[in-house]
Amino acid sequence: MIKVVNSNEFKSEIEKDIVLVDFFAEWCGPCKAIGPLVEQLSKEYEGKANIGKMDVDANSNVPMQYGIRSI
Repeated sequence: MIKVVNSNEFKSEIEKDIVLVDFFAEWCGPCKAIGPLVEQLSKEYEGKANIGKMDVDANSNVPMQYGIRSI
């Protein structure tokens, strides 16, 4: 299962080897469409890569730090 991280956990999560973060919002149609693929990748790469999701509405400061302006 994919881990949904918040602002407090983000730094420690991205310090791991290989990382993929899906920045999403509950209202975002394309985010919902890609969700199953990200979930599949998290299962496929379990133990090989750290794959997580971050809700941009609940954690707006982290996406701003990384220049993410749209989803």
